[in-house]
Amino acid sequence: MSSLVIVQQVAIAAKGGIEAVVAAMGAHESIEEVQEQGCGALRNLSLNEDNEMAIAAKGGIGAVVRAMRAHRSSVGVQEQGCSFLHNIAWSDSGLRSQVIPLLLGWDYGGTAQ
Repeated sequence: MSSLVIVQQVAIAAKGGIEAVVAAMGAHESIEEVQEQGCGALRNLSLNEDNEMAIAAKGGIGAVVRAMRAHRSSVGVQEQGCSFLHNIAWSDSGLRSQVIPLLLGWDYGGTAQ
């Protein structure tokens, strides 16, 4: 990844971009295009490890999982969401323990939601 892309990802996060994406996804849960674009934006931002932690702290993992559940037949939402979850689950940030329970429908304590 180029250093320019990294700088842009950090700048977007610093200017409230993560919060804006998560808020838009929450406000427009029934609109497939908003969910697809939101998942894609979080996917792109999650390529930066510092952003991964911020995305998790600001509810981004849950927003993506909710979008994927709400739009099960949307190829775009599923592709973007899976790519985001792949970035989060396979990075070195230690967020795998948050992703897997959400995908299985558990809360963080291991009980069914």
